[in-house]
Amino acid sequence: MLKRIATIVLAAIVMSPAAAVADDAGLPDLLFKNTLRVENRFAINDIFFEPDHTWTSVGVTVARQTSGTWTYGEGSICVTQTNPPQPAQPLKSFCEALAGKTLGDTWEKMDPRNGLIRTSLVAGRSANPSSRP
Repeated sequence: MLKRIATIVLAAIVMSPAAAVADDAGLPDLLFKNTLRVENRFAINDIFFEPDHTWTSVGVTVARQTSGTWTYGEGSICVTQTNPPQPAQPLKSFCEALAGKTLGDTWEKMDPRNGLIRTSLVAGRSANPSSRP
């Protein structure tokens, strides 16, 4: 179950507080000032992106923290979980387009393995990830 939570969290993205994302110019505001909240049938997680190309996901309903690296290009963010390591598995990257998303947006999609995934861009940082479990 925790692996599923981490996989779902990795599929998430963060949006711009200003206008819809059109290009890489808005990247700092897009990634570093807000919280991406991902909800599924297993848990709720808040994701925080940092300028050094790292991210941290903190469980809101489950005491779990994961982290990794991110890249951004051509309107999409791609995340790779590096901690905790996934034994006997190659690192996997998950990418999602940012185009058209703005602060306060909530969107849903179905994942064949994990059911409905609801993602929201929450204004500001919901909490300091280093002070969470």
